[in-house]
Amino acid sequence: YLGISPHTQDLLIQKWTEFHERNRDNPDAKILHFCHSQGAIHTYNALARLPKEIKDRLIVVAIAPAKVIPDHLCSKSYNYASKNDPIPNGELLHTCLMIGGLNEEDQQESLASLAASRKQLIRLDPHPEAQGIDHAFQSLTFKDTIEKHFKEYFKD
Repeated sequence: YLGISPHTQDLLIQKWTEFHERNRDNPDAKILHFCHSQGAIHTYNALARLPKEIKDRLIVVAIAPAKVIPDHLCSKSYNYASKNDPIPNGELLHTCLMIGGLNEEDQQESLASLAASRKQLIRLDPHPEAQGIDHAFQSLTFKDTIEKHFKEYFKD
């Protein structure tokens, strides 16, 4: 949540930059990137460090994200969580704890940014066979959603 994922963000940046370089002659080439839970934090941190031309190549599907990936950080983002899953609320708690040390203007900006990104979180009804808090990537709650994104990506 503090904006640093040294090793992981560096590997993501390297992977996406290599794709961009290989596809310079094809500006419409996109990467479909899935992330889960803490992986969404690493994805967010990597995206925040990329130039726009590389960000614009990424379609992000975040499953049970610990941090919402807002659309402005990539070509398109989709954020899904089960209605039973409390993990995506960690971002809310972190922001509330951190804004106490900020001036009023920065507090308002931080809360407005959080509110805007939270609107992009799609809460799904848990599958009847979902277990526990329904946070697993393999949960049946996400099966149709993941398949839909694969089909959309590979139809072109």
